Amino acid sequence: MSTASSNLGLDAFRVALRDRRAVKAIAGIANFDADNVLAVARAAQAAGADALDLAASPALIALAKEAAPALAVFASSVSPAALAEALEAGADAVELGNYDALYAEGLFLSADDVLALAVETRRLVGADAFLSVTVPGHLL
Repeated sequence: MSTASSNLGLDAFRVALRDRRAVKAIAGIANFDADNVLAVARAAQAAGADALDLAASPALIALAKEAAPALAVFASSVSPAALAEALEAGADAVELGNYDALYAEGLFLSADDVLALAVETRRLVGADAFLSVTVPGHLL
């Protein structure tokens, strides 16, 4: 599993986040088009973004890290196992969230569902992993 402390991109993202100036470009949780993800990664790095959020795909993670080495790479999924696999594949951070794909299927998670997913994700990725959890808009 990649360690957050050894990643310069993630370290820079943490500083930007602390300074309230972090920019994370989003390629899309359901975007598995390698050419499109590469274009977003390159554009994000060129524009000075701090991080890139993409689907939790080991192949996409490797492509993005090669194309935009200055960016922290966040892998997004609603599957705790996929997020753990993404860290193993080299993602710098993981994001549980972006539930749009579930909404399209008529599925709306409860607060208890989100909490259970977050607890399972933390168990799988470990205490040291950078984990972001999105709260579904319908719960706010």
